[in-house]
Amino acid sequence: MKRFAGFLPLFLAVALVAGCGSVDKTVTQKPGGSLTADQIKAKLTSGKFSEKLEARKQLEKLPPADRLSLLTGLLGDPKPANRLVAVTELKKLSDPKAKEALQKTAAGDADAEVRAAAK
Repeated sequence: MKRFAGFLPLFLAVALVAGCGSVDKTVTQKPGGSLTADQIKAKLTSGKFSEKLEARKQLEKLPPADRLSLLTGLLGDPKPANRLVAVTELKKLSDPKAKEALQKTAAGDADAEVRAAAK
């Protein structure tokens, strides 16, 4: 057993380094880091709840003009669920252009739930 005693610390160090390397490869975004507007849009329109949640948190970090542009563009998405997200987020903005986009959506969206949410 004494022959292997010197190998244990070396083995643990190698295992630790190897384990850290695999973790680094799977991390795509540093905690607290910001996403670009395109990345946020991609996550908002993804089918994964966790990505949509992350994207909604990241929206607040965008400059107001970029946030407005992203959300008004999302009102043209073919999926009503994505348009509902846009409506919900647009309601948080005080920009007159956001209010105008909500009025147009309330009057003309193809989905009754989206129209109702935009009112």
